[in-house]
Amino acid sequence: MERQFAMEFKVGLFVIVGLIVFMLSILLLGGDQMFLTSTFQLKARFPQVQGLSQGSVVSLAGLPIGNIKAIEFEQGSRNLIVILDVDQEFQNRITEGATAAVKTQGALGDKYVFIEPGPLQAPPLKDGQFIKVNNEGDFIDVITEKTKDLSNIVDVVNEVHILLKALNQNGHSALFMTQMIDTIRETKVFLREARGLVADIRGDNEKDAKLKASLTHLSNILEKVDKGEGSLGALINDPSLHERLVSILGEKPRNKFLKPLIRDSIRKSEAK
Repeated sequence: MERQFAMEFKVGLFVIVGLIVFMLSILLLGGDQMFLTSTFQLKARFPQVQGLSQGSVVSLAGLPIGNIKAIEFEQGSRNLIVILDVDQEFQNRITEGATAAVKTQGALGDKYVFIEPGPLQAPPLKDGQFIKVNNEGDFIDVITEKTKDLSNIVDVVNEVHILLKALNQNGHSALFMTQMIDTIRETKVFLREARGLVADIRGDNEKDAKLKASLTHLSNILEKVDKGEGSLGALINDPSLHERLVSILGEKPRNKFLKPLIRDSIRKSEAK
């Protein structure tokens, strides 16, 4: 009997120890490791928790330092109070000016609380004190909010793909590039000739100084005409000559006799 009792006692003890080890393993693998260390609590006020849950990770500059203990609604408000259970070892790093934000971790989209450290010279936050929050979304949240705009970008990319595909059919792209290169070459030739023409007009080119002299001479003639010098200048600037021509050609009786005479003179001149 004693031997049987001792055997049952050993088996029972072994089972209890195994259950304790099994429970500790579950707790450790589940992320709740703070029961073995001294902790202090911080509170954060969020308008929404975006998928946070009890047991989610709390990190300080990317280093896991705790877990979320509880999430509850604030009395008389629509906000949520998130209670953070943080390792007391890092309390001196979480100073006044530190901020907490909800971030996305990994490809599965797990949410966690990211704490940005405050100034080292500032006093540490005390147990139960509220930490400032940053409600700006992370990269994943921005992508989620801009899904409609991203779809428009995808549509633009598809349209460009269709355009390029049509352009590349039947060697159109090679023909287009050849024509573009020819156009660029012709443009260069045109600009070179235009520069030469401007240089000729300015008289910068000694070989084509005659063009500048001709233009200068023409300008002098037009200036004299404008001043009324010569027959053409007098005809243009003297109103009395205009009135005499009108009196000769414009009156109906004289016009009647002069027109046939002028036409006959032109006809005889062409016949010769």
